[in-house]
Amino acid sequence: VLGVGAFVTILGLTSTAGGQVSSAFSVLSATQIDIDDVTGPAASTTDRATVYDFPPDADARIEHLNGTVHAGVWWKVQGVGGGRPLTVAAHPPVSIAAESTYPGTQIDVYSASPEALAAMEPTIAQGRVFDDFTAKRSERVALLSDSTARRLGITRLDAQPAVFINGVPYLVIGIVSDLQRHPELLLGVIISTTAATAQFGPPQSSSPAHMLIQTRLGAAQQ
Repeated sequence: VLGVGAFVTILGLTSTAGGQVSSAFSVLSATQIDIDDVTGPAASTTDRATVYDFPPDADARIEHLNGTVHAGVWWKVQGVGGGRPLTVAAHPPVSIAAESTYPGTQIDVYSASPEALAAMEPTIAQGRVFDDFTAKRSERVALLSDSTARRLGITRLDAQPAVFINGVPYLVIGIVSDLQRHPELLLGVIISTTAATAQFGPPQSSSPAHMLIQTRLGAAQQ
């Protein structure tokens, strides 16, 4: 009797946990829309090195649609002209051991608008995310994930640490522990799209921009 009871209990807990995980993924899938900026026939004939076809007010246009919660643009930042990869270094400098294990050139840089960040549903471990004010002013601020912060030797924000992207300082204002959508951004440094455009120009055709849209349940078709 005890054996059968334990077996039934384990099966019940497993089914419940599996159902909760399946439900969470179903909700995320049903409320997420991704739009990629791709080059059409006219653009392919000119072989553009850079491509950015979203209008400046793309976020606001999409958010005016009924059922939209958040909508914003993001992309992986490339060096000017798509040349050498970006270098990221910490301030204060990382230790010699950490630097040899995690060289700065291995860290990717992503840009995202404030609304794109909101659609990703970040979990903030320390500090905060950048907002419309800092984005409109192209302020050089950055977000790090827990793992990226550890790689750079940054553990706290009260000392106002900075990261240097190609030698340009960006003040670290927040550390993110999780992203519900597009968790690949946790592998790098996140800056605003306006700051990225000001320093590195528009997205490269090899790494175009994307729009992430978060909708309410049942509104994705709209």
